[in-house]
Amino acid sequence: MKKKHLSQAISVILSFFIMVCITVIAVSSCLAATVFRKDFFSGLMDDEYCQSVMESLTDTLKQKLSAPSNIPEEVFDNLFSFYFIKDDIKSNLNAKLVGIESGYNNERVREYVAEQIKSYAANNNMEISEDSLNPLVDYCMEEYDNHISFIFLDTYLSFRNVFDKAFTYILIGFSAIAIFLTLFLFSIHKYKHRAVRFCACSLFASSLMIVPLPLFLLIQGGYKNLNITPEHVKLLLVEVADQTLSGLLLTGLLAAAAGVAATLITKRMRERAKKGQHNY
Repeated sequence: MKKKHLSQAISVILSFFIMVCITVIAVSSCLAATVFRKDFFSGLMDDEYCQSVMESLTDTLKQKLSAPSNIPEEVFDNLFSFYFIKDDIKSNLNAKLVGIESGYNNERVREYVAEQIKSYAANNNMEISEDSLNPLVDYCMEEYDNHISFIFLDTYLSFRNVFDKAFTYILIGFSAIAIFLTLFLFSIHKYKHRAVRFCACSLFASSLMIVPLPLFLLIQGGYKNLNITPEHVKLLLVEVADQTLSGLLLTGLLAAAAGVAATLITKRMRERAKKGQHNY
């Protein structure tokens, strides 16, 4: 009887450490597949995001320049090319990801903006001198740079670099520990269905460690109401959070599904053991 109780106690301890290993492996793998994936942000730079950048840029220029400078708001409606913005966002992002500050052709956009302003002035009988035009274009380009830049990625990249260096060691190290503990768990049980039952408990416990927080955040949605400006940056960060939390939630549910499968296997092995079929 004492031997049985000792075996149960050791199994509980082993099960706990297996749960820790499963949780670390699952969470790190999920992060590697979502927010820390090499092309993760590139996939978010779609037409919808680029359109939100263009709208945010136009609204900003209207608010900051139209009233103070007595410039009609219509000047800014078609001031920038959507295709330029789309190309420059991707160029800037790719440059940022390899450690370069800027990766787009500034002069190309500057000339386009200047021509758009001149064209509007000519079509609406407005006089605009070079002395007035240059400061206006300078300010527009300053806002353009701010809207297509990714300053917030500096912190992200530092975390991603650390994660990339550690991920392989985490995966190999915790996988080796989990395998060793599982083999030890099976070695101390004559009837193997008991070891499988403890593995199922580890999977369920891991699921309970992973699922609650992302599930709560996705339902509560408080991160969507954070006051972040400009608006397109907020939309981008919300999308990052949505995908990462959804990935963690799915990972936890997969752990629970594996736990259910292990429970069913335990039941079948236990039935075979009762029939005297080996040491199931």
